[in-house]
Amino acid sequence: MVIGINALSITPDSTGGGTTYILELINQLSKIDSENKYIIFIRKDSAHHFNSYSTNFIIVKIFMPARFSVAFRVLIDLLFISFIALKYELDVLFCPIDSIPIWTPCASVMVIQNLLYFHDELNPAKHIGKRRFHSKVRFWYYKQITLRSALRADKIITVSENAKREIIDYFRIDDSKVSVAYHGIGKHFRNIHDETENIDGYILYVGALLPYKNIESILFAVSELKNRNLLTCKVNIVGPDYYEYKPKLRSLADELGISDVVVFSGYIPYEKLPLIYQKANLFVLLSRCESFGMPVLEAMQSGCPVVCSNLSSLPEIVGDAGVLVDPDDVKETADAMERILMDEKYRKRLVSKGKLRAKEFSWEKTARQTLEAMKQAFDFYSG
Repeated sequence: MVIGINALSITPDSTGGGTTYILELINQLSKIDSENKYIIFIRKDSAHHFNSYSTNFIIVKIFMPARFSVAFRVLIDLLFISFIALKYELDVLFCPIDSIPIWTPCASVMVIQNLLYFHDELNPAKHIGKRRFHSKVRFWYYKQITLRSALRADKIITVSENAKREIIDYFRIDDSKVSVAYHGIGKHFRNIHDETENIDGYILYVGALLPYKNIESILFAVSELKNRNLLTCKVNIVGPDYYEYKPKLRSLADELGISDVVVFSGYIPYEKLPLIYQKANLFVLLSRCESFGMPVLEAMQSGCPVVCSNLSSLPEIVGDAGVLVDPDDVKETADAMERILMDEKYRKRLVSKGKLRAKEFSWEKTARQTLEAMKQAFDFYSG
């Protein structure tokens, strides 16, 4: 097969989970597959993100302006990629984003990470008010594109069984059309501390500052710990603030009387995150919606015990290696955090179980599952 991968979404300064997913997937495909030919379409100014791959991998650099409008993005996603597929005589077009072109001369495979754009209540602008019109238009656009692309695609890949069920129910498509390929975890997320070492750490959250991440509940639980005179460390909130949500969280911390222990560290580069996890006493994520929940996997791999929401895909990813709580039950969350902070034997058990659980995920597995999905799409299209 001649497989084309649309990596044009990676910009010169791209970071985060989406970029990691594409780069790790390509890297692993180059290691496990010497039979098929791959053509990777990238932005000319983003070449520094891509390594030297095996000889069956060809990088095609395409000029794109540093800044472009939504209309330009529509032309790229829905039309330009079709001509690329035709020019390079692709057998399969793989789009690791929530859209495929209006027409493709080959089998098409798309990745749907989540259905965030189909949940209007999760739109940050609805809760915060910043860039309200822009965000509403953005949500509407991606909802329409994802919907129509999902119906046209020969195969859909998603990142959890929970996300698969949601896609099947929402789009009313056959189960066989959707495959699950779990994300992997980088080897640099590992515990460099001896488990008996006493770390003067903190309660950690890693992720964007967004309403559906439910960071307020973390602050309420921390306040409860303080009221019990059991708060022995600070709280480290790590992540970018795209919608100016931080002032609201700061205000709540002030009201709860915990502003002196809550630190907003902002965005931290991906390569520096391992040490952030490794220095933490525990990691907490009380999100209402997660397609996968990469931070909980990173925490477990790093030897950091996890307290997380029992909603969405998180129970599926964490299994019995973390503590699952109702994200709106402050007492339950505070109790879980208290036990980890106060019971060292219990904490060590969670650390050990987390490391074992994290070993079940790898980017090689992701690549193999993705390759199988592309073969199925090609067979369906050809047959």
